[in-house]
Amino acid sequence: MKKFMTLFLAAAAALSLAGCDRADTVGGDQNSLTDNSGSSLSITSTGGIDGEVIKTDDPDSGGLRMLFSGSGGMMSQHFGTVAERCTENGYYGIKQTDEKSPFLNLTYVDFASRREVVVCSDSSCKHNSELCASCFSYYDILSCHVFVNGGYVFLLSTEYDPDGSFSVSPVYIAPGITEKSETRRAGIYRMELDGTGREKIYEAELGDVIEGNVFGDGEYLWFVVKTPSVEVSEKTGAAYNHSKNRALIKLSAAEKKVVERIPLDDHNNIALEIIGCTKDKFVLRGVAYPNGSSAMDNIDILASDPGFGKVDNKYIELRKKCEWVYFTLDSRNKELKEIHRENQETRESFVLFGDHLYFGREDHLMYRKSLLDGKTEELTVPSGYEFAGFYKNKAMFTAIGEKNGNTYFSELEGLMFTAPKGSRFNIHSGLTGGAFSEFRVLGSASDKLLIEYDIQPIPIPNNNGGYGSGYIGIRSKMGLVTFDDLYAGSDTVTPVTSLDDYSL
Repeated sequence: MKKFMTLFLAAAAALSLAGCDRADTVGGDQNSLTDNSGSSLSITSTGGIDGEVIKTDDPDSGGLRMLFSGSGGMMSQHFGTVAERCTENGYYGIKQTDEKSPFLNLTYVDFASRREVVVCSDSSCKHNSELCASCFSYYDILSCHVFVNGGYVFLLSTEYDPDGSFSVSPVYIAPGITEKSETRRAGIYRMELDGTGREKIYEAELGDVIEGNVFGDGEYLWFVVKTPSVEVSEKTGAAYNHSKNRALIKLSAAEKKVVERIPLDDHNNIALEIIGCTKDKFVLRGVAYPNGSSAMDNIDILASDPGFGKVDNKYIELRKKCEWVYFTLDSRNKELKEIHRENQETRESFVLFGDHLYFGREDHLMYRKSLLDGKTEELTVPSGYEFAGFYKNKAMFTAIGEKNGNTYFSELEGLMFTAPKGSRFNIHSGLTGGAFSEFRVLGSASDKLLIEYDIQPIPIPNNNGGYGSGYIGIRSKMGLVTFDDLYAGSDTVTPVTSLDDYSL
């Protein structure tokens, strides 16, 4: 079964972009964002194009939704990319616009003008100063991610999180090399849609990290905070990267205050990973090792190194005895409930969509499990296709044996999928897509997608044909695609002028 795409829908909000200096207050005057190419975007500071502010969610509506997913390979019932970065009128990003600058810049792609700009209204600003509303200093933030919620832009700053990984030995530090002490703290910033009014609404303890996923519940944010730890085998020196003091935090963004803290320690030696949400419940998953043992009890097998080209029979035998276990955690009464188990050796892929977990087996058959009543139902899959997840309200399939990896869309009617309709595009999210895939979804609004396409590797100088990897080693274009064109298989892309296309 091919790896599912991690896709989730960005919620709607109207644009409100104005101001320059972070200390400025936002009034009701007409303002403009400039792209320093002689053009400007005229918008009102009190709201969207017509001055009406449309919130990304109703604070009184209840129900959880994923705002940011930073955990690799995770499936969600939300569709789009790795973060809810879009309003109805545009897309927020964070990037280094000047490689010589010690700052990252908050950027915005305006769907109407089809241009990317720095979130700053001062045409004379160089966007490399603490006074610029777009600037975030490397000296203040760690790895950072942007998302939109409740009419505000948020920035999550946290350290790399290796929790759950194994290695044959602890991290090696060469003799005479002293690790630099980290003084920056993980935290969450909130600002107006124009970048002004920035404030740090949460700061973790020094050394703690904020786990990959952030959830919204009206004006509240939910996320996991923990202290990284490394456990080492006395026998072999193998290392298990884990954590302690792990807890699910409920933060009031308005009050900048933690209002609830739910301990999230290992449950019966199962390390619990939050993979999504539905209504008032979080959905979690973890590995149950044989006879209730822990990861550390099996560390010498899990972190073994059989050598290049060799098969680790002990590891294969261990996998046959392990199970994936799924739980729900009720955000109201804190009840943790097991809902599903499956043998790890079956290698079933899963996706969380609505109130169900959908499982695709290697024999191309499917079934789903209700998160509400635990009911299991078999699903009918179109002949010759295998399931590849959901996008918006449609199921995705790939043709068995087809080499180009095209994505085809289907409706789910009852327990039966309709015949797939073709698309030219090979959909990948910004998180799971290969570095040189045909295109990646950056964000989505109600009727359109912002994509990165014509992705090409950039040759590394003096490296005998070597290429860069990741976003640093690629060049690409940005464009808009309507959902109608996507579902119809059209290759129509409306180009977007990015900051890379003109000089700041």
